[in-house]
Amino acid sequence: MRCRLLGFTFKKNKNSIYLARNCDMPSLSGLDRKAMEEDRLNRLALKRKTTHEVETHRATKVQRVESTISTRATKPATAAASNDSGAIQYPHGVFKMTWVFGQARKNDIKIEEVLQKHDLKVAVLSAFKWDMEWVFSKLDVSKTKLVLVMEAKDEATVSSSLT
Repeated sequence: MRCRLLGFTFKKNKNSIYLARNCDMPSLSGLDRKAMEEDRLNRLALKRKTTHEVETHRATKVQRVESTISTRATKPATAAASNDSGAIQYPHGVFKMTWVFGQARKNDIKIEEVLQKHDLKVAVLSAFKWDMEWVFSKLDVSKTKLVLVMEAKDEATVSSSLT
């Protein structure tokens, strides 16, 4: 007769009944600790390898972006030539500092160069406060559709923000 209870089997001989531990049930004495430790170390090594690959991928991506930025920044700006030919001045984008009035010009850009008022067809501008005279001086309002975006709670805020 066999009856299983919590990993033990009751066995019956001719004269007695005794408990025997089942071999198929897991127990602490039946674990192969060496194999378990090797498995754990293998998982850890795989995790470290994956983490290292991700960090390497990120580093190469950052290097590519930085080299692209430096390449674009070192290209000479040909504003006059591109405006005459009708081509876009910076078709692939560019990073530049904003020019400050009264300072010497070196690898910087003015708002007029960004807007290119002679070629601009539609402009969507957003600000907290508008100086309409200044905005109209930077755009050719007869050729450019203009959408001004502003967040305001009520009409009084809108009218006070337009100067």
